[in-house]
Amino acid sequence: MTKLRPRPASLVAGLLSTGLLLLSGCGSLLESNEPPMQSYILRTALADTVAGAPASGAVLPVLQVFRPQAAAGLDSDRIAVVRADRRFDGYAASRWSDSVPKLLESLVVESLSQSGRFRAVLADAGGFVPDYTLGLVVRRFEAQYRDGSGPPTIVVAFDATVGRRTDRALVSVFSVETSAAAAADRMTAVVAAFESATQAGLTELSARLQAALQNVETPEPSISR
Repeated sequence: MTKLRPRPASLVAGLLSTGLLLLSGCGSLLESNEPPMQSYILRTALADTVAGAPASGAVLPVLQVFRPQAAAGLDSDRIAVVRADRRFDGYAASRWSDSVPKLLESLVVESLSQSGRFRAVLADAGGFVPDYTLGLVVRRFEAQYRDGSGPPTIVVAFDATVGRRTDRALVSVFSVETSAAAAADRMTAVVAAFESATQAGLTELSARLQAALQNVETPEPSISR
């Protein structure tokens, strides 16, 4: 039988030292100097449900909001940037809390629900039968740097299609475009401007939708059918 010779203490210490150095080197490779990713949300302002409210006893329709479609580059959670030379980009280490279509769907449903003009406003996955449907195509949802310096201008634009479910009739088609200048070229100011432009777009959407349905006969209540 071959006997194992004891290793000198200096050799063992050297091996341990080398191992620790290797582990230290691996740790430094795993570290990153990039800033952590920040997620941002948008909120809608509470609507005034008293002014211009429907008459008491009026039959209010049920509306379903389809998941918005988005132009190229906008179907993600990136906070889109358009540079002065038309380059499409995104803010580093910043994103929306959800993809732009899902974010806008939620905001539209919440805003129209607060308007007092509908008996119910359903999301795309709603399980009830609506009287009308609202389809949206997001064309612009971006921070635009026009002269290459200074704070950006936020542009929100979408096309809306209103349909009646019973006979699949096209009720109205219109476009909404709003903008808001950011107070500073930093993310908190940019997100605040996104919120302002989006709120203005939601307000216009509600008014245009109300005008489109004003002279259309609402079917018998459908939510219980």
